Amino acid sequence: AQWQVPPSAYSSSLVWRVLPHAGIRYEYAGCTLAMPLCAGEEQTLGRFDMADPSPYVSRLQCVVHVEGGAATLLSIGKPPTLWRAHESAPWMVLRKARPLGDDIGFDGTHALQHGEQISLDIREPEAAVFTVTCEEAGAGASVPQEDGYMHGYGGPQQQQQQQQ
Repeated sequence: AQWQVPPSAYSSSLVWRVLPHAGIRYEYAGCTLAMPLCAGEEQTLGRFDMADPSPYVSRLQCVVHVEGGAATLLSIGKPPTLWRAHESAPWMVLRKARPLGDDIGFDGTHALQHGEQISLDIREPEAAVFTVTCEEAGAGASVPQEDGYMHGYGGPQQQQQQQQ
C-alpha cells in the first residue's frame, strides 16, 4: 500500500461506490464509475470523467482507495481536490499528496464517510461532483465473485476491468 489506512470502525464486508452527482460523464466505453469498490480496490477520477472536461483539472486528479472496509480519498493532481460532508456543507481543500520524509505514509488524504462528496474542479466546485456511498455486501450490492462476474440486482454481469 502507498499510504496507511486511517483507523476505522468499518467492516471489511462493506462495499463503497463513487456515484456521479453533477457534471459527470458516466456513459462512455470502459466506464467503471458506480462499480462497487471492495477491500484492496481503487477508483481514479480525473478530467475525462467530467461532462465538460476542464483544463484546470488533472487527467488523474484523485484516487478513492478501499482497504479494510475504509475508503480513503487521495489527491494526486496538480490542483487540489475538494471534499465536503454533505451537499450543503462547505468544500474542504485536499492538496496533492507527497511523501513524508522516511515514513511510508502520505499527507493529502481524507478518510471518507458515507454520503460525502468529492469535487474535481477547485475553480468551479459544482461543475464535477461525485457522492460516496457505503453499504453492507449482500444488502443489494454487486460484488466481484471468483468467477469474474458481478452478482447483484439484475443478475450477473461481466466485471469491467479498470484501465490504468
